[in-house]
Amino acid sequence: MDVSPDQLDAATRAEVARTSRTIDQAQSEEDDGPTEASQPSELTEKSRPNDEWIVDSIRQDYYRVFVWLFSVLLLE
Repeated sequence: MDVSPDQLDAATRAEVARTSRTIDQAQSEEDDGPTEASQPSELTEKSRPNDEWIVDSIRQDYYRVFVWLFSVLLLE
């Protein structure tokens, strides 16, 4: 089958246009911005531990140790 250069170029251009539309559709289906995995991890003010969270965490740790120690002493 003989193909003229004009037909080959037209077929190539059509394939490129089809591929480009497919890529554009895939990108439009995704979120507009970069994904979370591609973003560097930065602590925002909301996610950064504050003093109240730290105090509560320490208080819970002490409570757990106290309960564990009390249960060990009670079982002996």
